[in-house]
Parts: sequence; structure tokens; C-alpha cells
Amino acid sequence: MTKLCIGLLTYCNSATHPERYEILQACLTGLKAIANENVYIYALDNGSSQDVINALKSSPYIQDVYQSRNNLYDVLALNFLVRKGEEINAKYVMHLEDDMLFYDTGFVDPCIEFLENNSDCGYVRILKYDFDDKAKYDKLADHPEKDTANHQRHYNNVSKENLMWSEKMKFGKFDFYKNNWHWYNFPSVCRIDVLIKILPKSDCYPLQPFEGDLMKNYHDLNLRTGIMDKGVVTHIGAPNEKTSLRLFFANRNSHDPKKQFPLIKIEN
Repeated sequence: MTKLCIGLLTYCNSATHPERYEILQACLTGLKAIANENVYIYALDNGSSQDVINALKSSPYIQDVYQSRNNLYDVLALNFLVRKGEEINAKYVMHLEDDMLFYDTGFVDPCIEFLENNSDCGYVRILKYDFDDKAKYDKLADHPEKDTANHQRHYNNVSKENLMWSEKMKFGKFDFYKNNWHWYNFPSVCRIDVLIKILPKSDCYPLQPFEGDLMKNYHDLNLRTGIMDKGVVTHIGAPNEKTSLRLFFANRNSHDPKKQFPLIKIEN
């Protein structure tokens, strides 16, 4: 029985962005460590160079490789994820981009057990985090060792409310909390029925605007968010022009994301 469907979104041209190719290779190495019979992993490629396609197809733990004729960014990836999850009858799904590195394993069953015991949570964040050193991961905090690769705003981005934390819960070897954090597109274990409900049903802009739509829709469901303390996956490096898709895709003539990226037609 498949417990979790992971959709890996890839885009890399090794000739023009060799640094990104190194990151992708590290991502694949980490992904191999979490593959097992309960986890279905596929790749959706947005137009990479042939060596990337060859690497994906030669990885036995990636069970299918799909190639998009057009770059429809993360809008295509999350819509495809729920369709694939439904096809293989998975209750839980994960969107994963190719600059993420897993550094711990054995998290799938504990995350699912947490969600099954906390029906008020729609998903579990598994990104690197330290409950006892929150300021290190607070995007707006002044911390001498701030983790700029994994930092987040420490309030609800929709309601602007401060985070309200639960007591600690333990499942397997991991500690969990829950709070009123907003949705985000970094790695998480998510109920597929929740993701279906929050996906925009009309044309939308990718990346930041798309994530903003998901945040608002998740907030409307009045669900809480699970947080795995310490996490199991990290963003490889802080954003920069050599490795960040968000930066080297963008139209630099504007700081407005809706002018930097094309409108994605849902019918596509």
C-alpha cells in the first residue's frame, strides 16, 4: 500500500547553471535514502537538459519521469501531484523541488500517525527547524546564526496573528507541535483531500502569488499546521542567482511577481 506520493519538480540546464546541477545531484542522493515500498516517487521535469533527464530515468527509486512541453512552474506540479496521488490511491502527498536535501529518514509513518491523531491539522512541516531556537529560523528576527536557507515569517501570513503553539507530542523518534502557521510550498506531508481543496481553480501566477493563493485557501479551511521539531529536509543554500529558479527565471524589470512571471492558464 502506498502511504505517501512524492512529486519531484525538476528544472536544470547543466551547461548554463552547473551549480544548480550539483544541487540537483545532491537532492537525488538524499531522496534515495528515503525511498521504500510505502513511498511512491515520480519526477515532473519542466525542460531540463538531457543529462538531467538521463539521471532521473536511471534512478531506480524514481518510478516515473514525466516531461512537460511548457514550463508551467509549480502550478502544474501541484495540480499534477493530486491527480497522481488519486491515481495510486495515496492519502498523503508531498511537493518537492530539486534543491532540497533529506538528512533523516523514517519520518513517513510518524507524520501520518500525527495527522491521524490530529484531525485539526491539514499538513505537517518537515523542513529543518528548531523549536528551542525559533529566532534562528525567523525571517524577521535578528540572530547571529540565522538559517537564511530555511527561515520563515513567524506569524500567520494571512491573519497576521502571532503563532500559538501546542504542547509537545511524540510519534516515533520525532517531536511534533501544532500551531496556526500558514500554508507554504516547502516540503510537507499533506492530506491529499486538503491539497485538492486549496488549489486555485482559476488562472493564476506561479511561485509567490500561487503560494499566496494557497495560503488564503488553507486559512479559509480553519485548519492548524503540524511542525516536526528538527525536521528531516533542508533547503540547499540560501537563494542566489546561480542556483535559485525564482531569481533566474524572473523578469528583472519589475519587482512585482505578477509582472515577473507569466499567467498560468488552468486549462493547460
